[in-house]
Amino acid sequence: MAKLNKRLPAYTLIETLVSSVILVVVFGIGMMIFMHTLSADMPVRSAEVFFKAQEALHTARLEGASRDMQYQYRDFTIELSIMENNACPDVKTLWVRALDNRGRTIYEKKEIYYPHFRIESYLDDDH
Repeated sequence: MAKLNKRLPAYTLIETLVSSVILVVVFGIGMMIFMHTLSADMPVRSAEVFFKAQEALHTARLEGASRDMQYQYRDFTIELSIMENNACPDVKTLWVRALDNRGRTIYEKKEIYYPHFRIESYLDDDH
């Protein structure tokens, strides 16, 4: 009977573990770079949401809005609600909310609005 004394070329357990750790570290760094790239436009999106919400409030004030409005944009929705004040019927509360595509609130602001007071008319008067 022939005896096999040949050793097969193979990697040791330590070499395999070290290469696995290096691979995990490289993939981890790659994922961090990828996630940073995805979130890099978040400040731009936040600024866009803020300015569109302010624009909706400004439009409501200028036009003397009397009903709720909704504006649909590329990846968010602006909802403008006008709430009556029971204590003072001349004063209204404007409530603007920005919702993402999943319906989560990403921006919200409430503002007291007196529809009969116009800055333009106040400045035109001789005071």
